[in-house]
Amino acid sequence: MATQDTEGRREIETAKQRLASAKSHASFISKTEATAKKMLADIQLQAASSKKEVEDAKKFLAEAEKRWEVIAIDVDDERQAARIRRERSMHN
Repeated sequence: MATQDTEGRREIETAKQRLASAKSHASFISKTEATAKKMLADIQLQAASSKKEVEDAKKFLAEAEKRWEVIAIDVDDERQAARIRRERSMHN
């Protein structure tokens, strides 16, 4: 009977230890999940902020192009225009 008593107590102690370990693990998982959720929220906020910055930069560029009438110049066309100007100045 003493042996059964001792075995019963050991099983109860083992069960208590497993329960404490499981609670500790559950607490760790809960904290990790909360941290992950916060990190995700931060990343989403940064993504929204970056998206707004990109949109603002696009608007600024479009306004600058409108204001300054940005024109792409082909290098060959510019060389030809310079040649024509030289020829005209030589004839005048």
